Amino acid sequence: MLLKKAQDTRLNTKPRSLKMGYLSCFTRLFLTLINGTVITTCLVFMGVGVVMIILPDVGVIDQLIDSSSVMKELKDTLVATGLGTENQYSGLSLSGAFYDIGLMLTVSCGVILIVAMFGCCGGCCKAKCSLITYIVLTSFLLVVELLMVIIVYSDEKLVIDSIKEIVLLTLNDYTGLTGENVQTLGWNFVMIKYKCCGLIDYKDFKRSNWTNKVSTSTSEYTLATPIVCCDPLPKSDNLTCATQTSAGNTAITGCFDIVWDTSFGSQDFVAFAYCIGFAIQFVLVVLAVVVFMEAKKKNRVAAERKLKKEKIILSHKSPDPLPDKKST
Repeated sequence: MLLKKAQDTRLNTKPRSLKMGYLSCFTRLFLTLINGTVITTCLVFMGVGVVMIILPDVGVIDQLIDSSSVMKELKDTLVATGLGTENQYSGLSLSGAFYDIGLMLTVSCGVILIVAMFGCCGGCCKAKCSLITYIVLTSFLLVVELLMVIIVYSDEKLVIDSIKEIVLLTLNDYTGLTGENVQTLGWNFVMIKYKCCGLIDYKDFKRSNWTNKVSTSTSEYTLATPIVCCDPLPKSDNLTCATQTSAGNTAITGCFDIVWDTSFGSQDFVAFAYCIGFAIQFVLVVLAVVVFMEAKKKNRVAAERKLKKEKIILSHKSPDPLPDKKST
């Protein structure tokens, strides 16, 4: 009777343990695949960042410039005004133009890569140390992201003003239409693309190294705005459009509001994208906790079985024979 009851109990618990095994396997597989995908993506972007930093081949930047309609407009304006040539931007170093971007991309992807490696190792091998490190790091990133969102939405004006001050610093190195540094190229690109002038308006360029004295083959001009603020861009060496701030240019149209509305204008979309990212990270943390608890439970069960086995061996061990009594 007792034997039959034990067999029934064993049969009833077997499907349950089988289901738990499937769940544990799925959890580990999902955790490993997601983090493996993150690792692959980070490696790709780190490669791009390294290329931006150290690649000596200048042909890449030439191809980027030739494929951009905005940069083509900029080159055409240089040629039309006589202030530059068709090959004005040929030979630019990719490392010189995008060093900061490449460095930031490499470092940020490197940090994410390290975190993902802990998650992948923990999910694949049930390594408890890796799982604990992954849970702590990912939770820390979640807290930081949450604090950033709270700060942004609690005082949006303060955040925007801070961003403006940082962006305005890049105007210090703006040198005008013929400039070849990354700050000048970036500002010229934005102002042509979005038909705007400066961050707030044309007065922002008073704090830059921009020279407003320009000489062409026919005249000398004292510019009120950069030449790229003309709308449309000049097709000859007549730069009258850049000597005034009312008609024929975008002097009073700042770039910040236009770029901000274009990039982050849809707050619903930004909030939705952030919620999706936050939810994925939260799920990964939960899965890592589940795998960690499963590994901890498995180790405890294995230790209990080992202890029980040792007790059984000791209990079945024959006792030492008693010494024979010598007859007196």
